Amino acid sequence: MKHAVRSVLFASLLVSPAALAQTRPDFSGTWTMDPSRSALAVQNEPVRSRTVVIRQTPTELSIETRREEKSDVVVYKPGSADSLNAGSSRSPLLASVWYWDGPKLITETIRDVNGATVRTREVHSLEAGGQEMIVETLLVVEHGYTLRGAQNYGSGKDIYKKVGS
Repeated sequence: MKHAVRSVLFASLLVSPAALAQTRPDFSGTWTMDPSRSALAVQNEPVRSRTVVIRQTPTELSIETRREEKSDVVVYKPGSADSLNAGSSRSPLLASVWYWDGPKLITETIRDVNGATVRTREVHSLEAGGQEMIVETLLVVEHGYTLRGAQNYGSGKDIYKKVGS
């Protein structure tokens, strides 16, 4: 009996990593924002169009964001929320990391924006058979002080439709 239990346990250890990898969705592709259903389209300075190109492998993730004439590419390092630490350089992108929370892809960045540290956390999930991506964003400006009643964060949800692979 002990041998049978040990064999089942050993077999489950061999199968589990492959099974977990198969259950994680692939976000790779070209996505366009649906302005009628997105928070970016109704902010103070509305974003009329935004395209996101995601390149995902089991060990690498890059996200290119195109907005009007501007384009920005972030290459994320695999890790966890705990592994996100700002670097010592003052380049605009100080640190970036990606990790999984079940089927949700989490990306986090720390950036220097006009001398202030800005943290961004995006939770990506797929809907409609993988043809729709929901991105829930939390942005925090870390300016080193707090004023009573002042809000140093913002959040929103944006909907993207897949237009290419």
